[in-house]
Amino acid sequence: MLAWLIEDQPHDRSIAVREFTSLWGTNARLLLSKGAQWPPSFHGARLSADCRSPDVVVLDVFHGATYTARRFYEAFREWEGGSANAWLIVWGNYRWLESAGLFFDQQLTRDPRLILCPVKSADLLRQALRKARLDPWSASSA
Repeated sequence: MLAWLIEDQPHDRSIAVREFTSLWGTNARLLLSKGAQWPPSFHGARLSADCRSPDVVVLDVFHGATYTARRFYEAFREWEGGSANAWLIVWGNYRWLESAGLFFDQQLTRDPRLILCPVKSADLLRQALRKARLDPWSASSA
């Protein structure tokens, strides 16, 4: 099991790490990125072209005051080869920005591996991670 956490806020990052660890423990690898640029940088190392796709991505909607989730989402799905292989959890209040709400609502009808958490809540994130963990496509359920 490989997961990426794209989150710039230390408090929210610690919540996500805690939820991830409580669900998967040491049976998984979690890579952290503080920025939402594509390709992501994990602890200063850039993503290589031959890196395998993660099983789960938790993506913060905003980095600072900048809406970055759409660009990351589109680049990530393109990098996957046009098929949604990884679960992608959009975590944050995307609905207050109308264009973000419309975009992700549309994607939800097209992308079976997209989960929307409209607020940053440990409970909602835990539910989303459980859905990804229990899904029969997920590598973690094997």
